[in-house]
Amino acid sequence: MAAFSYAEMTDFVLIYGRAFGNVHEAQRLYQEEFLGRRLPHHTTFSAIFQRLRENGKFQPSTTDHGRERTEHVIEVEPEILEIVEEIPSISIRRLSYRLGVSLFVVWRTLKGHPYHVQRVQSLKPEDLPRRVRFCEWLLQKIRVQSDFVQKLLIADEATFTREGVFNSRNTYIWSDENSHAIRETHFQDRFSVNVWAGMVNNNLIGPYVLPPRLTAVAYLDFLNNDLGPLLENVPLNKCGNGLTETFQTNGLGGMDLCCGHLVLPISIPVIFLWGYMKQVVYQTPVNTMQELTNRIQNVAAQIRNNPDMVRRTQQSLIQRAEACVQNRGRHFENLL
Repeated sequence: MAAFSYAEMTDFVLIYGRAFGNVHEAQRLYQEEFLGRRLPHHTTFSAIFQRLRENGKFQPSTTDHGRERTEHVIEVEPEILEIVEEIPSISIRRLSYRLGVSLFVVWRTLKGHPYHVQRVQSLKPEDLPRRVRFCEWLLQKIRVQSDFVQKLLIADEATFTREGVFNSRNTYIWSDENSHAIRETHFQDRFSVNVWAGMVNNNLIGPYVLPPRLTAVAYLDFLNNDLGPLLENVPLNKCGNGLTETFQTNGLGGMDLCCGHLVLPISIPVIFLWGYMKQVVYQTPVNTMQELTNRIQNVAAQIRNNPDMVRRTQQSLIQRAEACVQNRGRHFENLL
């Protein structure tokens, strides 16, 4: 694949500016304006802009961690990115074999672009139109009422073990972490803590420790008897009437969502919470269940003292709903 010319890269930067930094919009504008040209991968726009801003020139840096970037490496990058875009679950080894390049070249390319750990839930064909319908409903509500997101109680559950955090909605896709790093696992003494947490009105609710064996009956008991006290100290008076008007008995404002386990992007903000907690909780080995519980509550206190973090996390739901509609209900994490 031939390298892009300086004239083409100049147009990449100009179009990227016109798109206000939105790589997908930049790709669309570029395709409209330069019909006869080769269409670059959408990440190329941000990569060229970043290269110009950091190096003051279009040429890539000649070294990277002491390794020279050859013309072949530079030319194969768009192919690597396009394949990962099409097959997010592809392994580095299979990608290396498919393109005839080293594992290091593939790893370095992905490391230099926004492809990190992603966990997404398996989708069924019937999920797609329902996801779109929900997101369109949500965006319509936000257009009518700009603070609508704050009125949503966004909640999720996770299991913290001695070794890490697990969420039943997620499946492994791709990781840039060193899978060969030495880490002590398979402890003889195992323990776990089931945790519920939510966000509403720019407030973190919980975390609340659920029973060790979480059944439908136990969860219903939590909703009936424990959720109310958790919300007592939240200033819901600002949105109480709105909650009553919006969330009627017939689902979310009339949305018929009670049909199986509908896979919605609405719990994503709380999944971000689990990821942040994981980084802090497991900085050092956990030795007891009580220590694990204390660490979870301590991290929650840090988040609670940073309401702007909760606000930004809730607001990210708007961007995710737009991306879900744009991608017709399919996984959209790679569009963000």
